[in-house]
Amino acid sequence: MVYEESVHFDYFIFFADSSSYTVATGTPASYSTTYILPNNCTLKNITTLLSLNNTAAFFYTFYSVLYRAVANETMITFAFRQDPAYWVIDDISVQDEISGVEVLQNGDFEDETFAPFSYCNQQGVNVAIPSPGNQSHSGSYAFVDFTPYTPDYISQMLILTIGRAYNVSFWLLNADGPPNSFMVMMSV
Repeated sequence: MVYEESVHFDYFIFFADSSSYTVATGTPASYSTTYILPNNCTLKNITTLLSLNNTAAFFYTFYSVLYRAVANETMITFAFRQDPAYWVIDDISVQDEISGVEVLQNGDFEDETFAPFSYCNQQGVNVAIPSPGNQSHSGSYAFVDFTPYTPDYISQMLILTIGRAYNVSFWLLNADGPPNSFMVMMSV
């Protein structure tokens, strides 16, 4: 398969305040991903910034979403499900729009660990790794996730200024088609 690098800007804001949020529907039923929110991988009040569902394979694509802070302590969470293959995320950034200060740590995974990210899989299976080599968008490492059937999560606590806008950006690769889902959430 031949990939071309592209730049894609999405500005989606969704609110998920019910106990269950289905992000994809269709047939067969296995193509649908149901996120039970909140869960032990998120905080209570959730704002969904971006949701991709059952997309075709794509090479590294740049995403940028604006988020206005509603609390000083805010958790950013990335949710992954990819049954036939894997997702790769790299060069994650959360920047204050006024000062330009980066508030997320190790967004390029060059520390060769998840820290200070936390990994959460509600089934207790670890199928995500910081991966060296040719999977990274830049540098030597990226985060690779190949979770089948149900989503797993990586998250990081951020200290934000209430009312300020923050640019959440990252490079994302989807190695194969459906069934798959990817979501970015902020929770307080």
